[in-house]
Amino acid sequence: MGITRACDAYSSAQRAAMGAGRVRPIRQLLTESVLLAAIGIHGLMAYVVEQRVQEIGIRMARGADRGYIRGIVVWQGMRLALVGVAAALGLTRLIASFLFGVKSWDPALFVTEPLALRAAALLAVWLPALRASRLDPLRAPRPLTAQTASSACGLC
Repeated sequence: MGITRACDAYSSAQRAAMGAGRVRPIRQLLTESVLLAAIGIHGLMAYVVEQRVQEIGIRMARGADRGYIRGIVVWQGMRLALVGVAAALGLTRLIASFLFGVKSWDPALFVTEPLALRAAALLAVWLPALRASRLDPLRAPRPLTAQTASSACGLC
Protein backbone atom coordinates (compact mmCIF):
# COMPACT_ATOMS: atom_id res chain seq x y z
CA MET A 1 0.00 0.00 0.00
CA GLY A 2 2.75 2.46 0.90
CA ILE A 3 4.55 1.92 -2.41
CA THR A 4 1.37 2.59 -4.39
CA ARG A 5 0.78 5.88 -2.59
CA ALA A 6 4.39 6.88 -3.09
CA CYS A 7 4.14 6.11 -6.81
CA ASP A 8 0.87 8.04 -7.08
CA ALA A 9 2.39 11.01 -5.25
CA TYR A 10 5.48 10.87 -7.46
CA SER A 11 3.46 10.70 -10.69
CA SER A 12 1.16 13.55 -9.63
CA ALA A 13 4.18 15.66 -8.67
CA GLN A 14 5.78 14.82 -12.01
CA ARG A 15 2.61 15.81 -13.90
CA ALA A 16 2.44 19.08 -11.95
CA ALA A 17 6.07 19.80 -12.78
CA MET A 18 5.39 19.08 -16.46
CA GLY A 19 2.44 21.46 -16.43
CA ALA A 20 4.46 24.17 -14.66
CA GLY A 21 7.28 23.70 -17.15
CA ARG A 22 4.90 24.33 -20.00
CA VAL A 23 3.56 27.56 -18.56
CA ARG A 24 6.82 29.45 -19.11
CA PRO A 25 6.90 28.95 -22.90
CA ILE A 26 3.23 29.91 -23.09
CA ARG A 27 3.94 33.12 -21.17
CA GLN A 28 6.87 33.83 -23.45
CA LEU A 29 4.71 33.22 -26.51
CA LEU A 30 2.00 35.53 -25.15
CA THR A 31 4.56 38.24 -24.39
CA GLU A 32 6.01 37.99 -27.87
CA SER A 33 2.55 38.08 -29.44
CA VAL A 34 1.65 41.24 -27.50
CA LEU A 35 4.94 42.83 -28.57
CA LEU A 36 4.34 41.93 -32.22
CA ALA A 37 0.78 43.24 -32.03
CA ALA A 38 2.05 46.53 -30.56
CA ILE A 39 4.67 46.88 -33.30
CA GLY A 40 2.05 46.19 -35.97
CA ILE A 41 -0.44 48.66 -34.51
CA HIS A 42 2.29 51.30 -34.19
CA GLY A 43 3.36 50.82 -37.81
CA LEU A 44 -0.19 50.95 -39.07
CA MET A 45 -1.07 54.06 -37.07
CA ALA A 46 2.14 55.82 -38.12
CA TYR A 47 1.18 55.11 -41.74
CA VAL A 48 -2.39 56.32 -41.18
CA VAL A 49 -1.16 59.54 -39.56
CA GLU A 50 1.23 60.09 -42.46
CA GLN A 51 -1.61 59.64 -44.94
CA ARG A 52 -3.90 62.00 -43.01
CA VAL A 53 -1.41 64.86 -42.50
CA GLN A 54 -3.36 67.18 -44.78
CA GLU A 55 -6.67 66.41 -43.05
CA ILE A 56 -5.14 66.87 -39.61
CA GLY A 57 -3.55 70.14 -40.74
CA ILE A 58 -6.92 71.42 -41.96
CA ARG A 59 -8.61 70.40 -38.71
CA MET A 60 -5.96 72.21 -36.68
CA ALA A 61 -6.16 75.30 -38.90
CA ARG A 62 -9.92 75.38 -38.34
CA GLY A 63 -9.44 75.38 -34.57
CA ALA A 64 -9.14 71.78 -33.39
CA ASP A 65 -6.92 71.57 -30.33
CA ARG A 66 -4.14 69.06 -29.83
CA GLY A 67 -6.14 66.95 -27.39
CA TYR A 68 -8.91 66.46 -29.95
CA ILE A 69 -6.42 65.36 -32.61
CA ARG A 70 -4.76 62.94 -30.19
CA GLY A 71 -8.18 61.58 -29.27
CA ILE A 72 -9.08 60.90 -32.89
CA VAL A 73 -5.87 58.99 -33.57
CA VAL A 74 -5.93 57.08 -30.27
CA TRP A 75 -9.56 56.05 -30.71
CA GLN A 76 -8.92 54.83 -34.25
CA GLY A 77 -6.00 52.69 -33.08
CA MET A 78 -7.72 51.38 -29.99
CA ARG A 79 -10.67 50.21 -32.07
CA LEU A 80 -8.23 47.89 -33.85
CA ALA A 81 -7.00 46.54 -30.52
CA LEU A 82 -10.55 46.02 -29.25
CA VAL A 83 -11.46 44.08 -32.39
CA GLY A 84 -8.37 41.92 -31.87
CA VAL A 85 -9.22 41.23 -28.23
CA ALA A 86 -12.80 40.34 -29.15
CA ALA A 87 -11.60 37.98 -31.89
CA ALA A 88 -9.14 36.33 -29.50
CA LEU A 89 -11.82 35.84 -26.86
CA GLY A 90 -14.08 34.36 -29.51
CA LEU A 91 -11.45 31.77 -30.45
CA THR A 92 -10.84 30.58 -26.88
CA ARG A 93 -12.40 27.13 -27.37
CA LEU A 94 -10.09 26.40 -30.28
CA ILE A 95 -7.01 27.70 -28.48
CA ALA A 96 -7.86 25.88 -25.23
CA SER A 97 -7.86 22.52 -27.03
CA PHE A 98 -4.14 23.00 -27.80
CA LEU A 99 -3.04 23.96 -24.27
CA PHE A 100 -2.39 21.52 -21.44
CA GLY A 101 -3.60 22.55 -18.00
CA VAL A 102 -5.35 25.73 -19.15
CA LYS A 103 -9.11 25.82 -18.87
CA SER A 104 -11.11 27.34 -21.65
CA TRP A 105 -12.29 30.05 -19.24
CA ASP A 106 -9.12 30.60 -17.19
CA PRO A 107 -9.78 33.92 -15.39
CA ALA A 108 -6.12 34.82 -14.94
CA LEU A 109 -5.48 34.44 -18.64
CA PHE A 110 -8.62 36.30 -19.71
CA VAL A 111 -7.94 39.24 -17.43
CA THR A 112 -4.20 39.74 -17.85
CA GLU A 113 -3.82 39.17 -21.57
CA PRO A 114 -6.49 41.66 -22.77
CA LEU A 115 -5.19 44.23 -20.29
CA ALA A 116 -1.63 43.72 -21.50
CA LEU A 117 -2.74 43.98 -25.12
CA ARG A 118 -4.70 47.17 -24.46
CA ALA A 119 -1.78 48.73 -22.59
CA ALA A 120 0.65 47.83 -25.37
CA ALA A 121 -1.79 49.11 -28.00
CA LEU A 122 -2.28 52.37 -26.12
CA LEU A 123 1.47 52.92 -25.99
CA ALA A 124 1.81 52.01 -29.67
CA VAL A 125 -1.00 54.39 -30.67
CA TRP A 126 0.07 57.21 -28.38
CA LEU A 127 3.34 57.89 -30.22
CA PRO A 128 1.74 58.55 -33.65
CA ALA A 129 -1.02 60.51 -31.89
CA LEU A 130 1.59 62.78 -30.30
CA ARG A 131 3.21 63.28 -33.69
CA ALA A 132 -0.15 64.15 -35.23
CA SER A 133 -0.99 66.63 -32.47
CA ARG A 134 2.34 68.43 -32.88
CA LEU A 135 1.77 69.01 -36.58
CA ASP A 136 2.10 72.59 -37.73
CA PRO A 137 -0.96 73.33 -39.90
CA LEU A 138 0.97 75.83 -42.02
CA ARG A 139 3.55 73.24 -42.97
CA ALA A 140 1.10 70.43 -43.75
CA PRO A 141 1.64 69.33 -47.35
CA ARG A 142 -0.83 70.60 -49.87
CA PRO A 143 -2.17 68.41 -52.66
CA LEU A 144 -0.28 68.65 -55.92
CA THR A 145 -2.62 70.07 -58.55
CA ALA A 146 -1.95 70.91 -62.18
CA GLN A 147 -1.71 74.62 -61.45
CA THR A 148 0.83 74.24 -58.64
CA ALA A 149 2.77 71.62 -60.58
CA SER A 150 3.24 73.87 -63.61
CA SER A 151 4.36 76.83 -61.50
CA ALA A 152 6.64 74.69 -59.40
CA CYS A 153 8.78 73.61 -62.34
CA GLY A 154 10.34 77.07 -62.66
CA LEU A 155 10.07 77.15 -66.47
CA CYS A 156 6.51 78.41 -66.75
